[in-house]
Amino acid sequence: MIPTPVSLPGLAAPVRVLRDGLGIPHVLAASPRDAYCGAGWCMAGDRLWQMDLMRRLGHGRAAEVLGRPVLGYDAVSRTLGFAEAATRAVATFHEEDAALVDGFVAGINARIAARPLPPEFELLGYEPEPWRAVDSLVIEYFVGFALALESLEPKLVLARALGALGPERGAWLYPTPLPRALDAERLAAYRDLDTTILAAFGGSNPAGGSNAWAVAPARAAGGAALVAGDPHLLHTAPSPWYLMHLVAPGLDVAGAAYVGGPLVQVGRNRAGAWSVTNLTADDTEVVLERLHADGVRYDAGPDGWLPLARRETAIAVRGEDPYRLVVRETRNGPLLESVAAAVGAPAGPPTALRWKATAAPGHSLAGWLAVHRSAGLADVLGAAPLFDGAPFQTNAVYADRDGHLAHLALGAVPRRRTVGGLPALGWRGEGTWNGVASLAATPWRVDPPEGAVWTANETTGAADRAAGGEGQPFGEHPARARRIRDTLLGGRAHTVEGFARLQVDDLDLAAAANLPALRQALAGWGPDDGVVARAAAELVAWDGHTPVGSAGAALYHVFFYAEWLPLLFPEEACPGFASRWRVATWGAEAVLRAPRSPWFDDPDAKARGVRACLARAVDRLRTLAGDDPAAWRWGDLHRVACQHPLAFAPRFAAGALPPLPLGGSPYAPNQQRLGAAEPPFGAVVGAGVRMVADLGDPDHFHVTLSTGQSGDPESPHFADQRPSWHAGRLARVTLDPEHLEVATEVALVPADRRA
Repeated sequence: MIPTPVSLPGLAAPVRVLRDGLGIPHVLAASPRDAYCGAGWCMAGDRLWQMDLMRRLGHGRAAEVLGRPVLGYDAVSRTLGFAEAATRAVATFHEEDAALVDGFVAGINARIAARPLPPEFELLGYEPEPWRAVDSLVIEYFVGFALALESLEPKLVLARALGALGPERGAWLYPTPLPRALDAERLAAYRDLDTTILAAFGGSNPAGGSNAWAVAPARAAGGAALVAGDPHLLHTAPSPWYLMHLVAPGLDVAGAAYVGGPLVQVGRNRAGAWSVTNLTADDTEVVLERLHADGVRYDAGPDGWLPLARRETAIAVRGEDPYRLVVRETRNGPLLESVAAAVGAPAGPPTALRWKATAAPGHSLAGWLAVHRSAGLADVLGAAPLFDGAPFQTNAVYADRDGHLAHLALGAVPRRRTVGGLPALGWRGEGTWNGVASLAATPWRVDPPEGAVWTANETTGAADRAAGGEGQPFGEHPARARRIRDTLLGGRAHTVEGFARLQVDDLDLAAAANLPALRQALAGWGPDDGVVARAAAELVAWDGHTPVGSAGAALYHVFFYAEWLPLLFPEEACPGFASRWRVATWGAEAVLRAPRSPWFDDPDAKARGVRACLARAVDRLRTLAGDDPAAWRWGDLHRVACQHPLAFAPRFAAGALPPLPLGGSPYAPNQQRLGAAEPPFGAVVGAGVRMVADLGDPDHFHVTLSTGQSGDPESPHFADQRPSWHAGRLARVTLDPEHLEVATEVALVPADRRA
């Protein structure tokens, strides 16, 4: 094969780009900087418009090209100051890391200059600006805040429900005991708490989850450590992850990088492999403020009345005059009224938000680049403090070829002067921090005696230790972590194939734990309606598995989310709470499993409630799927519909991928978060990439994307990996250039040379 020569400004020496059958670029360079330059050129060639959209979201400039529907995102980004924080973070780059980022940026800009541009730019009538290092970082801030919503959502939603329901019922909603005494003033302040920022930043449920785990050689059939990772984010087309393999002296790293940046966060090198999950640390402070009647001062408690800061910015909106965003701030952060105004929602009580990432800007760049070139666990442990400035906190699972394992907590968390978990009252002097503390100061779990590590966003204690208090009050439901743990510790012959099966495992232990209470409530019930009776029998016999064809899974989800939650938390008593199913589940499970509660005086009353909900669920399913409960299918209610953001335009119609029926559930290892709390539920969050690495096989890793490498719907690589992803299969990717089946080859040469 004669490679196609391409001139690329910024290169010091020629670079070979070998593409395999999946379109994955294998970049072979004479220096790390040139390798990252090649990576930027390849990523921009495949995903330039997606990258441009992501940086626009981070800078608060998406409405400029997409119009008013995305103004809420821009309002959040501008109000919280993602771009300003990222700009400050760039200034902290060390010289060596700055050079590598400069190479990545040079590769992107060479691709922008090369033309032709992706067709999205022509359709929308604009051209991309040159890429800058700050653009890659501002994407980290945008994604970091999306992950921060994992803890911010329950903090806001639970406090509002607590104010509405009062302390007796409100205490049932929390996964842990309420962290402080609740007086009337606090409850009244919570009652109308402004939650607009949640809707403005992505709808009804946050977009982060993830699984990662590893086993030591003693638990692996092949005698070498195994690592698996499948980060869960919003289902998009293309996937937010981009696969690449970079080879240069001192560098041989392969895996998935979040689009727009050069950092392989799910992958491997010759010495080790790693993956990540969101730590779900509480890194925001919500502070209710009391404003003076003059509108220019706020009550700072012991410090008296202080002046509000004020800033104003114009957001360009496609097809409209610029939107004038006015942001008022206290010492606790910007008031969220600016976000409510931008989306046309009434503002609640004045609420300030402080986020660790903008209060103490930094980045994860130095840490990840060190992991890329690491030679084993000692190097990774040494790199851990380099993540302290990252915009989000991370669980990292790592294993090396010597058999070492680690589950590390990376990043930093606030050290609060008051207990976390609930919004603070600014006029009482609450909500201040004693700086931030490193999660990496003491490694979390290294070479545990059980020979396995795992993480599925559950509460671990790592953030609590660093914060000196409650650093993770709202970890994810523990069901996924328990299933993964039980599987890992239940065997000593784990394989790549077994790990791939676990990534799509459909046992929902949260649902399974609710079944005894349901069976008890349904025992002895003889409904007159034969369809209801047969449906009840299906539910009683269900085992908690959630495959596509399961009637029990279909009935359970309609019962629990569409009927049980609204019964306990009706809209008139607790506005918007039942639709926040992820948060409402904690309280709904507690009430279902308890013989008595503030909702039901005794088991008989609860049984009547369960039966009424089940009858209504059956009515819904009869309308949707017919009168034969045995023919109801979970996959008919639970589909994934990935589509290109511009799929509405005829030119991009191929980007509207056909919906696929999915197994899995919110609390199975194959996590598929529901798009709504009533049928059809949809599946809106899940694995965008799945990876398994065998440390005994350094020349391969196993991976699949939810779509494909390309962002162009007309490309054969736009969705070519989707069938494998849907079936739970991983491709075995060759990392030895000498044995690679090359589909295409390009020779990148310095601008003043030709191959």
